[in-house]
Order: sequence, then C-alpha cells, then structure tokens
Amino acid sequence: MKTRNEILATLPTVASVETEAWGSCYVRQIKGNEFERFMAIMDESTGSERLARLTVLGLCDADGKRVLADGDEPVIVDGPMEPLGEVATAFLELNGVSEEQKKSSSPPSSSRSSSPSSSVTPIPAPHSATFPSAS
Repeated sequence: MKTRNEILATLPTVASVETEAWGSCYVRQIKGNEFERFMAIMDESTGSERLARLTVLGLCDADGKRVLADGDEPVIVDGPMEPLGEVATAFLELNGVSEEQKKSSSPPSSSRSSSPSSSVTPIPAPHSATFPSAS
C-alpha cells in the first residue's frame, strides 16, 4: 500500500483528445468531491445539454486544471457540436463509463471496472494519453 504522502501526492489522470474544431484538448478524471455533480449530469441531462455539461466539467489543460467555468454551457452549446461529443466521450471513457451508460441516462454503476475502456490509456498529469478524432 502507498504511504499517506504518496496517496496525497497522487495527481489526477489527464488524457488528450484530438478534435477537428478545437485541435488538441485534454480531459481529466473527476475528483472525489465532484462525484455527486458527475452523477447528476449523468442522471438529469441528455443530448446536447449532457455533452455541454460534461465538456465544461471535464475539459482541462495539460496539468488537469479546468479551462471552462460553470455557466459556460450555453456558450459552448451554441458552437460546433462535434468537439462536444469528442471531448465528452473521451471524458466518459477516462472515468470508466461504459458504452451503454454513455447512450442512456443511467449513471456509472458501482460494480463497473475501476479501469477505463481499452481505447483509453491514461497517464498521470502532466503527461497524457491520446484519443483519435471521431472523424
């Protein structure tokens, strides 16, 4: 088991995703104190609203710091839809959400694997994994 200091020094995992409209972007793992918000997004929203909310929560810089603020959803949903889907999908994959859960309004199950899907190769920040563009 890791020591207390090693546990406290653990950085969130960041992964890169290539989008045609926004270029190279980063997404991050959710933090423990964001879990309820993440679950609310999965439970309470669908379609473009869900994509925008997930993008606002998950989009980050290479160090894992959020680049969008709460309340930016109405602004980004008025832009191109493709990067929202690409970023939200990469964010969900990095956080271990299954394909079925992505398509439905069901939240991640507590019985899911602790590791993300095989298409995601997370590396602790400031390093990254790369997700190819969906196009």
